[in-house]
Amino acid sequence: MVFHLHCLVTGLMLVIALGCPAPSLAQQEESEADRRAVTEPPLVPLITNFWSYWDHYWTTWLPDHPDYEMIEVTVFDGEGRDTPLIRVFMSAREGAGEQIFYLNDRDVVERSRANARYADITYQRSGTPGAPQTLSLHFRDENGIAIDWSIDFSETAEMGPGADELTPSIHSIGGVLLFAHAAQRASTYRDSARFDGVEFAHQGPDDDALQGIRSWYNSDYHSAVAIFGVQQFRFDGESLSHSWGGTYSPEAGSGGDVWISEPRGPENVVRLTYEDGGLQAYAHYSHGRALVFDIEPSLPPLDAIIDGARHDFTAGFGEGSAHMRGALVTHRAGDVVVLEWRPDHPGWAIERPFFSLIQRENDGYYLLLTDEVSRVFAEED
Repeated sequence: MVFHLHCLVTGLMLVIALGCPAPSLAQQEESEADRRAVTEPPLVPLITNFWSYWDHYWTTWLPDHPDYEMIEVTVFDGEGRDTPLIRVFMSAREGAGEQIFYLNDRDVVERSRANARYADITYQRSGTPGAPQTLSLHFRDENGIAIDWSIDFSETAEMGPGADELTPSIHSIGGVLLFAHAAQRASTYRDSARFDGVEFAHQGPDDDALQGIRSWYNSDYHSAVAIFGVQQFRFDGESLSHSWGGTYSPEAGSGGDVWISEPRGPENVVRLTYEDGGLQAYAHYSHGRALVFDIEPSLPPLDAIIDGARHDFTAGFGEGSAHMRGALVTHRAGDVVVLEWRPDHPGWAIERPFFSLIQRENDGYYLLLTDEVSRVFAEED
């Protein structure tokens, strides 16, 4: 059985098939001299969103609720905030586990690309620093249902170490691939989740040493996503802009070896590090923390990528981390380049390869990030 690049490699068919606007006739007729005058654009191989770092994260399963299978909350305590940022989310039981987010900050809701709503959330946390934290939370959902949720731990409960790898998630499906990591965690049966007074938390045994469906508390929780979709990049010789409204430009004093995204707010900044034009690292920062992809050896400039080359990559939260690792294999057919990201650690990610399809055009390129192998390769017997 043989795999080969899909027929989308013909001309601008990739652009058309993706539903992106094709270049105008004038752009297509740009002279060869003009094309040679344009310096090759820096390569941005990923589309990510670092939803950021959270100090606390609690989860309760809802095995008997008709609509939701679980309720979760993440809380960010500080770094410039007068009050904690609280994000409650519930996962639908049916389908692909669609999530509804409720936040206590209208500005964050406005900026969010998620299915987000504002809610007046009453929240209390208690516990000894470094130990599992108890939770008491109340809000009303979009239908006016009062939700009262609590998780409690005994005074002797202790935190256990989190896995030194990215955490699998039922939500790493559909339009995103979730990257998640918790430094420490603890579990308990001492929980309650009432919807208009009706209890839906699993009623486990009194003894926390027994097995069963538990509620969880995680500390130092990082979450980010790779977003499956299309971006168009245009390069004017000095900066690289993309169709989602952002711009990359060289970092001052870097000699062009480091490019960073605009706007440069505290929540989402992408920093690209190159060596001799080759991409070494892709880092997405949020409040000083980062999701980092390291590539070894460096990925060559777009026009120099060859078919069949293999690179190693690591991904994780923090420089030098390897919460995910694997091979990055390059494919090329004319003006189309495919970067095939093949994780081999952790085990759950082996079945989740993803692909960066890049279609070169005169003053830039189109990038499609996808996990649908049928959009990348055709199969022949």
